[in-house]
Amino acid sequence: MKKRLAILLCGILCFTIGIGCLLASHIQQPKEYEVLNAAADNGSEIKIKLYKSSSNELAVLFLPANLDDSNALVGGLIQSDMNVAVVETPVGTHKFYSDTSLETVDLALETVLSKLKMSPVLIGYDGGATVLLEYMRQGGSQSKGIVLISPDIENENITGATISGGEYRTKPDRWLDSITAETVKQPTMLMTSTIDDTATPLEMTILYNKLSEAKIFQVGGGYNAEKNGVQISIITKAYHRMMLHSPQTLDEINGFLTDTLSIPIKNFPPQNLQFLQAGRILLAVGLGVIMIAVTLIAEHRSKNITISLEY
Repeated sequence: MKKRLAILLCGILCFTIGIGCLLASHIQQPKEYEVLNAAADNGSEIKIKLYKSSSNELAVLFLPANLDDSNALVGGLIQSDMNVAVVETPVGTHKFYSDTSLETVDLALETVLSKLKMSPVLIGYDGGATVLLEYMRQGGSQSKGIVLISPDIENENITGATISGGEYRTKPDRWLDSITAETVKQPTMLMTSTIDDTATPLEMTILYNKLSEAKIFQVGGGYNAEKNGVQISIITKAYHRMMLHSPQTLDEINGFLTDTLSIPIKNFPPQNLQFLQAGRILLAVGLGVIMIAVTLIAEHRSKNITISLEY
């Protein structure tokens, strides 16, 4: 019985340390920010949070309006001393994005740049990345670089692509066919994960091929590629909702900012993110050990009860 209790205590200890690591990996958002509001022609209002710093660099992030901005990417960029603007992007259908994206991005940039006269890096996630993709497709170029993280493409012709003549083939599609190398006006990075079910590796690979004129195939696993000013990074083991918290995501963005755009960024990714992976592992191990210990204790007590009844 003592061995079983010792196993249970070890599990509880691992679980507790895991929680501690996760808490240590949390990035505190600064409390001071300026709220900017801009009214679009269609009557909708765009809300922007502007975190100012002493830096001459600016990152403008386009995130879905239903997503809180307290994530590792936003917090990490702020802690690195960049100026950061977070744009709450309206959530809608693909047609909605096609009709409103150019106005949304131009209006957001006009509002932010009226406060800070800097050339921004644009970073979008989920619907925000879809907005930036549409912005690029419609000729937008007001930035020094663009990062598209897991855009919600919603295109059946991509998922139904076939391989022919050494490249992916898709059915004729007005929207998809309009995405070409000419769409790229600035260094661009595409990102998703091997287990992302919103922007699958296949979808992002086909998008990368169209933007860069490459002819590569997605055959499983993560990979990196670059051609004609376009980069793609397929990271591993990050679900769609965890993309902005993944250390891999932050590492890839750090490389794009420092190596491709030559932006002097410091303390990014934040060092305390190293506790994130350790915390997840310890939580899983601790929970598993606790379940095993509870099962063993239950079996032991069951045997004792059976013996007592026989007597």
